Amino acid sequence: MKALKIVKYSKIKDSLSINEIEKPSLKQNDILVEVKAASLNTIDYKMVESKLKEMISLNLPSAIGFDVCSVVVEKGADVNNF
Repeated sequence: MKALKIVKYSKIKDSLSINEIEKPSLKQNDILVEVKAASLNTIDYKMVESKLKEMISLNLPSAIGFDVCSVVVEKGADVNNF
């Protein structure tokens, strides 16, 4: 599977990388989604350009992007109503 990650604090075009990652193991309350579409919002841009570094600390490389259109493909044992 793929993940969009911040690899360094800089301008967007120099900061992001799409990486192959292993499928995560789901815990009881987790869901796994297949992303169909995604966007970067204002907070994402500010995080990448290190304008929120004092408020939101990341260990780089770090996954980014919270605005997605997705389908639930797997759920943990305690997840209901999906």
